[in-house]
Amino acid sequence: MFFVHVAVFLLVLSWTPGFVSGASAESYIAGHVGFVLAENLLGATSTSLNTAGITPGTKISDLDLFDAYMYGAKLGYFSATRPWLGVETEVYSATPHVPQQIVIVAVPGSATGATLPGTSLRITTVAFNLLTRETTLGDFQPYGGIGPAIFIAHGSGLGISSTHAGLGLNLEAGGRFFLSKHLALFGEFKFNKAEVKFAGLSGDYSAQLFTGGVSFHFY
Repeated sequence: MFFVHVAVFLLVLSWTPGFVSGASAESYIAGHVGFVLAENLLGATSTSLNTAGITPGTKISDLDLFDAYMYGAKLGYFSATRPWLGVETEVYSATPHVPQQIVIVAVPGSATGATLPGTSLRITTVAFNLLTRETTLGDFQPYGGIGPAIFIAHGSGLGISSTHAGLGLNLEAGGRFFLSKHLALFGEFKFNKAEVKFAGLSGDYSAQLFTGGVSFHFY
């Protein structure tokens, strides 16, 4: 309820007509929600003995992940001298859990099947983006960004609970429409890629994210 009150206050405060100007430095805070299309976890490996009886270091087939919802927040800044170039920090979280599934286990000289129990998985991403945007289209601003990200994977299952942070890549492209000088709506596509480790498993994680949100801008 507190965040609702703050959002309403900022909405009322920021409702001043006018177009966005690149004449002064600009900072913003934003919140967004969306949907994560998680791809299979590639190169999956067992990192500890688990209830499926798979020994540590064993390669297994790619793992299915559930699609998931996400939520997050952003902080950004554009300078007065280069209004088309900015920096952004964002944090967002999603739960692309691992469902129970049949996997192929690679053993010397052969391969065998095993049932891998379901595992809960939460991935929290802390990204540091370099942004570029188009500022000559009035109230509409298309933009793109790229940067390194820290992917914090917390998994619980297979008799193990663990948290591991790894470095990966965050890409984004979107468009922002200003309802007033200080208030804008935006939609965004993101692509994530990183190696993750959780609950006795590791693999290459990648996902496509489709998000939308609201941003408050200050000059």
